[in-house]
Amino acid sequence: VKGGERTEVKVVLNAGVMAITAPEGSQTVVLAGKADISGNRERLFTGYSAETTLTAPAGDYLVQVTMGETTTESALTVKAGERTEVSLP
Repeated sequence: VKGGERTEVKVVLNAGVMAITAPEGSQTVVLAGKADISGNRERLFTGYSAETTLTAPAGDYLVQVTMGETTTESALTVKAGERTEVSLP
């Protein structure tokens, strides 16, 4: 690095994008793909938008959408450098 000069740095995030579509007025929760030793999954995101786009580390996740008394789940896998889309009713 030299003073007064621009230095470009490449950062490898090993991440991808998850795009979630859910009904208007529902709650979207993204959980870790694996449960811990107690059987609990870490909550990573909670939102209330019909469309959610998140950048996340490559790996497995569980998406839950709750509307009223009904909860729908879907597992998804994020791959580095790719976009993964899921649509839940």
